[in-house]
Amino acid sequence: MTSDKKPVSGKEIAGTLFSVVLALIFLYIAFKGIDFNLFWQSFSKVSGILVVIFAISTVLSHWLRALRWKVLLSNVKKDVSVHHAFGALMVGYGVNNVIPRLGEITRALLLGQYEGISRISTLGSIMLERFIDIIGFGLSILIAGALYDGNIYAQFPWLKTTFIIGLIIFALFCVFLLFLLKHPVILEKLVLNTVHRFSKRSSEFILTTLQKLTNGFSVLGSSGSVIKTLILSAAIMLNYGFTSYLGFYMVGMDKIMNCSFSMAWIVMSISAIGVMIPTPGGIGSYHTITKAVLVMLYAAEAYSSILYAFLTHAISYVASIIIGLAYFFSFRKRYGKLKQSVIEEVETEEST
Repeated sequence: MTSDKKPVSGKEIAGTLFSVVLALIFLYIAFKGIDFNLFWQSFSKVSGILVVIFAISTVLSHWLRALRWKVLLSNVKKDVSVHHAFGALMVGYGVNNVIPRLGEITRALLLGQYEGISRISTLGSIMLERFIDIIGFGLSILIAGALYDGNIYAQFPWLKTTFIIGLIIFALFCVFLLFLLKHPVILEKLVLNTVHRFSKRSSEFILTTLQKLTNGFSVLGSSGSVIKTLILSAAIMLNYGFTSYLGFYMVGMDKIMNCSFSMAWIVMSISAIGVMIPTPGGIGSYHTITKAVLVMLYAAEAYSSILYAFLTHAISYVASIIIGLAYFFSFRKRYGKLKQSVIEEVETEEST
């Protein structure tokens, strides 16, 4: 970094402190009342082989996401490297583990530099990816409700509220996407009749951004790409469920209770909400929700439930940090001053 580096703003510090404090509160709730003697005894019996298999399965989910991202970018650039997409994805996840949500901007900037494509179009593909994730999350919750032998929404009343909020976001995004793809002239006139009157430069920037976002969403116009996206999205969700299922055997929960794939699917679906909460890498929030699901729905012991949450999160967290750093330094070496330019652009994005 240069000596004239922009100082960290009070807003950025406050946001980081809030996420850290929130994580600590959730961690306190998650570990409150835990018998640590039983926790460490169970921890010492964890299968090292299954830890490795769990880590591989976790990374496989990320690789499938990179493949899907390549498909989503096919109308922006046909020959996007899966290797580059995976690397940018892992760097983004590593950043999210420290500063929530900044990873999305980071990976768009990185892939834009790696592949020489518009970063705004890349961000458009990431927005579309999140849109697909919301649909997948909603479906997984519905499937979880059908799989559970009882009323899952009575056990977790906030789950229905979360589902409704997700539907609202989905509907709003659909409206935005419809106008962006089908009625670009209306949006252009709206910008010209409002923003353009006050700032010609700002209106030109907005119109250019909307055009590039449209390019990022344009993959929806290709039936082949849509089918590939649906297949890969289903594969991602199924692998998430399988990874969650592996976790039961990794920590030995199968020896004390009946563990099934449907149980793993339910745990995976509801615990995903913990990752959405703005704590660094889902720390604390994931642990609290995962423990609650296992204890409240399946009467699992608190110590084994928190061990499951701790290990499944820790393996994913450490893997994303290690792989993300490896890719970052590897690409920085290959692409010269990549680190400097990305950091400067991230700072610019945050200030706008």
